[in-house]
Amino acid sequence: MFTLKEYWITATKLSTYSGKPRLWILAKMFACRLIYDFGPQDYVLFNFNGKPFNAAKSYLRKHQLEALQSSINKKAVRHRLDNKLEFNIKCRKYNLPSPEILAVVARHGYEKYHDDFTFINSTAALVAHLKTQGNGRYLFKLINGSHGVGIVRFYFKQSKLFNDAHQEIDLSYIFSSDTPNCYILQKCLSPHTLLNQVMPDGSLGTVRMISMGCGKGFTLFLPCLRIPVGANVADNFAHGKANNLIAGVDHKTGQLHKPYANDSAGLGLVEESYAHPSNQFVIEGFQLPFWQEMVSLVEKASASFSEFNTVGWDVALTENGPCLLEGNWRYDCDILQVAFDKGLKTELSSLLHQYG
Repeated sequence: MFTLKEYWITATKLSTYSGKPRLWILAKMFACRLIYDFGPQDYVLFNFNGKPFNAAKSYLRKHQLEALQSSINKKAVRHRLDNKLEFNIKCRKYNLPSPEILAVVARHGYEKYHDDFTFINSTAALVAHLKTQGNGRYLFKLINGSHGVGIVRFYFKQSKLFNDAHQEIDLSYIFSSDTPNCYILQKCLSPHTLLNQVMPDGSLGTVRMISMGCGKGFTLFLPCLRIPVGANVADNFAHGKANNLIAGVDHKTGQLHKPYANDSAGLGLVEESYAHPSNQFVIEGFQLPFWQEMVSLVEKASASFSEFNTVGWDVALTENGPCLLEGNWRYDCDILQVAFDKGLKTELSSLLHQYG
């Protein structure tokens, strides 16, 4: 529940940004909440301040989409996407390229996976295992994590562990019995060199590619590229708060649309952008390389995970080609509505009903 203070602060920011009267914006925000049930965060995210008032009726709310996804993706099979171990096993079975799981940190409840993965339980075991893999950059991810939560990126060099600032770090907490979390260990992948201009900071961005009708024909719906900025480990947009970029992708050609980012004035708003802030490269019009190969991979993945009627795939392009990082049976609609600057209530809902 949003407070009156949050409405006032948001209206003040929007007034500063747009030059429109604060009280007029505040009145529109209250009306938008009363009629369409969108709060201050959504009002900012979807730029309702710069659109006709009734534009909000075409936008899909997250809980509305989740209800549809829950109705067409059976609960009994969701663990095959939610659990990164299950996902990896199935990707291997169907020869779908995905990041290798080098080791697993888990105390209880994962005994059935001991034949499929290497398990480690201490920093000493981690160091010993990394010696077999070599120096480089690695990641710990939560087995059931999402939205980049819980990711730990570190360097391994000369039997020591370092953070991004090249300071030696202690990761013993990951193995502590007081920590209930379970992790997978993977190499930190880098984007293909052909993406260096779009992802100049070295972190890996992914294309969210939504498949419909898995096992019943295949439809690719409004793909979008999430572009990391600076030292960010994850590429999540997070309503603009992560300082990353997002851009729609032409599903036929793989060409990028104009990107969106947090506003340049630092007001916590979302606005159109044109260039990556790290190198000023103009993103709109950039042609994603190997686009048809990425589409083919998602089509194959959809057929392999045919028990799902819709999946939001996160696909990265590395030096070894397209790679499936994960699949989401419950994917977000907000990034799509931002990236394509339109409401998807009718379009996406009707497609899900068709393929459900």
